[in-house]
Amino acid sequence: MDVSKEYYPILEQCGMMRGIAPQCYGTVLFCLQARTIDYQRGVHVAEVGEATRCAGVLLRGGIEEFLYDENGERKQKKLIAVELAPPFDADDEKLLESAHLLKNAGVDVLTFPDSPSGRTRVDSVLMANKVRQATGLNVMPHICCRDRNAIAMRSLFLGAAINDIYNFLIITGDPIPSTARQTVKAVFNSDSTGLMKIAKEMNEDVFANNPLCYGGAINQGRKNLDVEIGRVKKKMEEGAEFFLTQPVFTEEDAARLRRIKDETGARILCGIMPLISRKNAMFMKNEIAGVNVTDEIVARYPEKASRKEGEAVGIQLAKEVMKLVEDFADGYYFSFPFNRVYMLKDICNCSVGLRTCCADRNKTQA
Repeated sequence: MDVSKEYYPILEQCGMMRGIAPQCYGTVLFCLQARTIDYQRGVHVAEVGEATRCAGVLLRGGIEEFLYDENGERKQKKLIAVELAPPFDADDEKLLESAHLLKNAGVDVLTFPDSPSGRTRVDSVLMANKVRQATGLNVMPHICCRDRNAIAMRSLFLGAAINDIYNFLIITGDPIPSTARQTVKAVFNSDSTGLMKIAKEMNEDVFANNPLCYGGAINQGRKNLDVEIGRVKKKMEEGAEFFLTQPVFTEEDAARLRRIKDETGARILCGIMPLISRKNAMFMKNEIAGVNVTDEIVARYPEKASRKEGEAVGIQLAKEVMKLVEDFADGYYFSFPFNRVYMLKDICNCSVGLRTCCADRNKTQA
């Protein structure tokens, strides 16, 4: 075993070493037959999804992730986030199956909405934690302001941090449905900007050594776009590092987001929602505020289409939207109706690879 003690501080950050005293690392690494491997800069390390006989920890240098298109040509890597809606009941089997599928697809982060539309679902932070433990993927729960006061919000951030969850999407949240307002009361101690201020203050205090990373939402469909641009700037002042948008469907949506990008410099992940049927498209058009589903989009779905035919239309529309925004988008934020995440493979139509970068030589713990 030839792992130098100078790398022990890096190993301390690895989950596999949790609960093990540093003075015992040598014994553990000997039992694991650990060794260091030097890679020349630019060497292909692995392709996501391919079989491997060992795991590694990066000790020095960097790893670059990149994509191949259907022609085998390298293309620019954009961050891929996928939303998984927690279940309404205590059965998480299907969600975990989806999470494992997305892990093999090379997704960067999974996000979990916080009881959207004011309907009770499994807690977003607890769901995120279970998925992270089961898959090792990066996770990002949504936190809305509807259900907790400032004390509960601070408590939530602390609890998430001790479970190694530091990424959050902070939103104001949907109102309580009118049919439930006799028995359920909203809190709204603050809006999303106010909650970001709380997170920023905690980053300067209790999380100074390992700060929270949080972002906000963009509603590009807001009637007065100047107001939305002002809100984005204000959120950035309160520490927002990225933004997820409402689903993009039209050139108008793309143009509005391009203007927001130009005027704020925000890091933007454009919302992509592959609608799966005419019924699905009609629901989004008529029932969901801020989403611009046009009659032309609805008309592309045959009235009596099969499941496969409906999904094929959604896949094609998603590809067209990605083309519309690729010049300015920093990534894509996918939300699949009914968690049909298997559609992602046909939308992205690419494979993911890793190669060394950032240094002349890179050392990986195997």
